[in-house]
Amino acid sequence: MPRLSWTRLWNSPLATTWAATIAQIAGLMLVLPLILGKFPAEEVRFWLLLNSLLILSQLVEVGFTVTFGRFYSYAMAGKGVHELGRQGAKANDTKSDPDWKNVELLNGAGQRIFLILALAYFLILATFGTWIVWDVIDGLNYPIYGLIAWAIMVISQPLSFLGKKYVCYLSGTGLVALNQRFTALVSLLSTTIMIIALLLGGGIFIVILVGQLAALGSLFRARYLANSARAGRYEDSWFGEFAPEVWAAAWPSSWKSAIGHLSLNGATHLSIILFSKGVNPVEGASYLLTLRLISTISQISNAPFYSKLPFLGRLRGAGDLPGLVRLAKRGMSLSMVVFVVGILGLAFAGPSVFEFFKKEVGFPPLDLWLTMGTAFALQRYGAMHLQIYTTTNHVIWHWIGGVTAIPIILVLALLLPIIGGMALPIALSLAYGLVYAPWSAVLSLRSIEQRFWKFEKTVSLPSFGILIGGILWIQYLT
Repeated sequence: MPRLSWTRLWNSPLATTWAATIAQIAGLMLVLPLILGKFPAEEVRFWLLLNSLLILSQLVEVGFTVTFGRFYSYAMAGKGVHELGRQGAKANDTKSDPDWKNVELLNGAGQRIFLILALAYFLILATFGTWIVWDVIDGLNYPIYGLIAWAIMVISQPLSFLGKKYVCYLSGTGLVALNQRFTALVSLLSTTIMIIALLLGGGIFIVILVGQLAALGSLFRARYLANSARAGRYEDSWFGEFAPEVWAAAWPSSWKSAIGHLSLNGATHLSIILFSKGVNPVEGASYLLTLRLISTISQISNAPFYSKLPFLGRLRGAGDLPGLVRLAKRGMSLSMVVFVVGILGLAFAGPSVFEFFKKEVGFPPLDLWLTMGTAFALQRYGAMHLQIYTTTNHVIWHWIGGVTAIPIILVLALLLPIIGGMALPIALSLAYGLVYAPWSAVLSLRSIEQRFWKFEKTVSLPSFGILIGGILWIQYLT
């Protein structure tokens, strides 16, 4: 029996995704105190800024990662290329044998598309990215080391970006567990090396170098797995054979996802620029730390739901709505609980921990932390519902993102001159709570034929109740 249990865990997409995520987060939690305690605020801000700039890859990928992962899932459910761009699946459409010819077409198209995107990523980092980090590098005690670290990142990140084509193939063809096991191993190795380097007196440059080497290691790891799995069905190429029909199916979904992402997250991206250029190092580092910690909590909470996306796509492709609902409810409920517990846990313990270690960069102000946490809880909830709806292949991220951006911009314009940095979390909370989350939920629930109370009473309502209760406790009883 124990052997069976270990085998199930070893091959479980959820368990291995948790393992990979925990390995990454544990690495951050071990490395972060050493960095905060050892380096001055200028170097801490530089390190946090480089980590924050990794979000530029989300703008570059133009939604292709999600789209190709979904298309691979459709192909594994027996869908042909001509069906990829079609909205939804009929309830009686239960064809389930994999369409390997379609998988091969996706492989070739993905190889060419992701190479072009990687080149675009390089140009953006080399130009726009350099403009963002230049002032921060100039403020370091040894700017030459900061410049070298940035140059390494400009080269390594686009190369690492190429690994997305392999990850799409692995996740979409049902090999999530295989990919995540090796992700966890790479994370553990890179964290161990970082800690040893810091304890031996290494500087922030060494930390950045190890991180970029780990990113390149992930590229070669994903390439090896894709080429060796599924009896070598993945034929690797730098510039694969292009299938126009795949592009015709992928592009409409991808550009809509990209516009939606830019609309929803543009204000956060802009705030990173403002807080890297327009404030003192301690305040800038504190704000970037807020985003980094919340992003870390989001990574942890993503595992229960996002590890199931390929299976949700396959269930939608097979017309199995009851199975899709059961899987989505389990993933969403656990994801929301983990996120809320993470936000409240750090709100209770974070200030005391940072005070105990007497860091130059302290824990973010609680008002900023709790408001930003609420905004991202609403964003997580809406994003998961939108992912469920997107399994129909009807992508409306551009509409939802565009409309949601309007109140964000209006509230920011009104409050930014008055309350400064608090304007962003307030604007995000209002826009996500009044537009993005309810709109996404209505579309999702309608597509899976569920009523709000029947679905949400065990999914989101308990988590939001805990969040509201925790905020009231912190604000009025502590």
